[in-house]
Amino acid sequence: MKRKRKRCNRCEIKKPIESFCKNKNKRYKDGLSPTCRNCESIRNQRKAKAVLEYKLLIEAQKGCCAICGKHQSKFKYKLALDHDHNSELIRGLLCVTCNTGLEFYINHQKQIKAYMKTIPVRMIKIYQQLIAKG
Repeated sequence: MKRKRKRCNRCEIKKPIESFCKNKNKRYKDGLSPTCRNCESIRNQRKAKAVLEYKLLIEAQKGCCAICGKHQSKFKYKLALDHDHNSELIRGLLCVTCNTGLEFYINHQKQIKAYMKTIPVRMIKIYQQLIAKG
């Protein structure tokens, strides 16, 4: 009889079902976690490291956003752990506004720089049109 195997959704390796923890969540029809025990262990270690890094950064930044400098007590949500998505290096703790603003800027740098360069030319044309209609 063939032993049952399942593919881990993290490492994507087919493993014996014994390599997966039980999970009572109704989303998982087989009653097993989608992640193997090994990957789950690695994930938990990373979470513990992130918690420690968060505590160190809160202390180093005196509980303030690294960009706007406002204290976390001024916000509804706790400061977010900002990191480079390519290198995974942590850059600091940011409030929601600065975090989403930074992400938007990073993803749209070229468009923003092009827009900023065209403002004077565009506005001069608009003002000339307004004066001409005058």
